Amino acid sequence: MSDNEKPADNPAEGQTPAPEGPDHREKMQYERDERARGRIAELEAERDTLRERNTRLVEAEVHRLMGEQISDVTAALKLSDKAVGDFLDPESGEVDCAKISDFAGDFVTTYPNFDAGKKPMGVAVGEVQTRVGAHQVVNAGHRTGWSDLLAGPAGTSGE
Repeated sequence: MSDNEKPADNPAEGQTPAPEGPDHREKMQYERDERARGRIAELEAERDTLRERNTRLVEAEVHRLMGEQISDVTAALKLSDKAVGDFLDPESGEVDCAKISDFAGDFVTTYPNFDAGKKPMGVAVGEVQTRVGAHQVVNAGHRTGWSDLLAGPAGTSGE
């Protein structure tokens, strides 16, 4: 071997040889374990995020399907003491359309005011519609205020 050549087992310049022994192996194992724990924490966070997203999607789907027959799904669920989970297939976890349909049919039979196919009472009578929040009556595009209403029918005084 010449002076310019280095033996193959010598480390390159600027590098220190990897220490051997039980302490080094324990340190390496500890570092691998720490990386694995970090990766597990990342995967668990991702799993939790996906679980929350799936829960929101399933809830939205149950509400959508019920909303075809029930006008106020949230109130219907509260009145019946039901939860979204009650409308899932126990084996697959998928939305069970038959359970939803059966429940909605029974519910609107018991509470006909919740029937999504009906218009709520008092919403429209001829051309006059009431707007409870605005305290106004809308008649053919003309807004009438309280003073107009209290004055009585057109052409008469409110006295």
